[in-house]
Amino acid sequence: MGNLYALVVTGLVMVALLSALGLLAVNKVVPSDVSRKLMHTSAGLLFMFLWPLYEDSPYSKYLAASLIAGISLYFAAVGLGFFKDHMKLTIAATRTGRSKDLLKGPMLYGLVHTAVTAIYWRDSPVGVMSLCALCGGDGLAVFGGLLGRRLGPLGAATLPWNHKKTWAGSLACLLGSFCTSVPLMTLFINHGFFHLEAHELIRGCAICSAVGMLVESLPIIEYDNLTVPVAVAISSQQVMSHAVFN
Repeated sequence: MGNLYALVVTGLVMVALLSALGLLAVNKVVPSDVSRKLMHTSAGLLFMFLWPLYEDSPYSKYLAASLIAGISLYFAAVGLGFFKDHMKLTIAATRTGRSKDLLKGPMLYGLVHTAVTAIYWRDSPVGVMSLCALCGGDGLAVFGGLLGRRLGPLGAATLPWNHKKTWAGSLACLLGSFCTSVPLMTLFINHGFFHLEAHELIRGCAICSAVGMLVESLPIIEYDNLTVPVAVAISSQQVMSHAVFN
């Protein structure tokens, strides 16, 4: 009953979030590029926030992962033209507004969440850190860049190795990853899923957030939904290898 309740609640929350952001984009309450990044940032973080609802069972992670896999398949079906876009995902989740583009970044985003959930789940800081870097870090980098450009030449200064990225955006990526990973990991530590001392938590989140920021700054925009979490997962396995798993 616990897992069924968790699955239903998670499913309803995720569908409500995606539908709401779709309506905001369609009705031009927010620009499509803003709705896309709001979805990118909030969906994964909200999904992880609901993980404690699931039972302490070896099958729980696969049940949670199956939900995200199902949403990813829906994205694919809309992108391939099998389903009508009732949730207005094309406008809210893509750069171009073309349904085929759901098969690129949005689809990869969902597949990464599915894989991380099934492999690491809530019992390891590795999965939490990698998804926080993807959602909180990569997701907020764009907002930081937009804000920086409004602050004048200094805020709009671009990176030497990637003139499409700004120092303000990279700083937002670093802070976004760090400021989302620390409270989420604290939540899971308080639930007893794993244990890290406070100084180990801060140090690990800071180092991994810096790694995510560096990878996000590279000129590989089409694949950063994969490269950022993979790089952060590798680094967190090194700097958080001393975590105690319960």
